[in-house]
Amino acid sequence: PPLKRSRDIKQLSGGEKTLAALAFIFSIHSYHATPFVILDEIDAPLDRTNISRIASYITTRSRGLLQCCEDDDASYTTIDSSLLQQILQSTKDSDDITKDSMLHGLQFIIISLKDLLYSHADGLIGIYYNKDARSSSILTLDLQPFRDNTYKENSVR
Repeated sequence: PPLKRSRDIKQLSGGEKTLAALAFIFSIHSYHATPFVILDEIDAPLDRTNISRIASYITTRSRGLLQCCEDDDASYTTIDSSLLQQILQSTKDSDDITKDSMLHGLQFIIISLKDLLYSHADGLIGIYYNKDARSSSILTLDLQPFRDNTYKENSVR
């Protein structure tokens, strides 16, 4: 980050170590992608500002270049077709998964207990122990309908 000097990793805070690890993981993933990424409580040592930054980055990566280009919503980054062609040309030697995740978006499975991160999700999955059935049960919630209503309400104001 700006105004930060290089230090030994042992001197970094938990949040700084997390951000460094995520930057490393995402940079490797940009070079050689996987179909999806699982992140377990990455937000635990982060402050609200950095959780928001990570959530924004993950949201952008999950949208993909094609969706960003086709989206009329000004909150998303748009790129012109010549820039898209340059990006595609630069990834010509990349594998199909890397190209697909860049174009169509990357899928994230994130385990989190902080609403600031999971409020950006497209859906939530909850797992709990059901004593009557003596097994685990799963709850799911699609957040897209709620997000769409929020956007409509905000645009009317």
